[in-house]
Amino acid sequence: MTAVNPPPATRARLALVIVASLCAALVLSVGLTRPACAHSAVNSAHSVAFGADGSQLLTVSFGLVHRGVGAAPAWLCPTAFGASKPALNRAVVAHGDAYFLLSDGGVYRSQTGACPWQPQTLPAGTAIQLASADGGLWALLDKENSSVLVRFVKNVWTPLVLPKQAKLAGIHAGPGAERIWATGQQGEQGTVWLSDDGGATWATHALPKAEFEQT
Repeated sequence: MTAVNPPPATRARLALVIVASLCAALVLSVGLTRPACAHSAVNSAHSVAFGADGSQLLTVSFGLVHRGVGAAPAWLCPTAFGASKPALNRAVVAHGDAYFLLSDGGVYRSQTGACPWQPQTLPAGTAIQLASADGGLWALLDKENSSVLVRFVKNVWTPLVLPKQAKLAGIHAGPGAERIWATGQQGEQGTVWLSDDGGATWATHALPKAEFEQT
């Protein structure tokens, strides 16, 4: 059988049909309104946060979905925080009575989970991850290929001192408000760091070499 390659115009129409079908499935599965689907196009879910009142926020590629207690899901702030274009690293965390959102390299805050979302003042760099647990909140930033770790304390983002030559790949908070884990490289060595005082001091744990690396 000979494969048929349709012309560009036909392929474009097929793509629109596929998007429309996915939108219809999204509407039917989570109860979203059809106009919202035009904003969402093709989505993938990234993270979910649960507020103190039991409400939920779900981040997706093209925006943010809010679901109040006993309420149907609804799109939230469709023109805010760069939600009009896809973001592969969008994430939301609950912290106290507020929500913090990572989107397009920035961090935003909402006291209610609704609009408006206030941009946060961070040290120079691009925010790449948020971590929150039991009242502790941290953000990992990349600044000219070097790592910056900051902690949210008394409404201020405070930079922390990292171990020498530490290039962080990720962070994880908890259990407890003072414990923060970090993974990455120290020089050429894959490393895990652990702090039990919020990031003031660090214990270093070098990862074992893989079997094929051992001599």
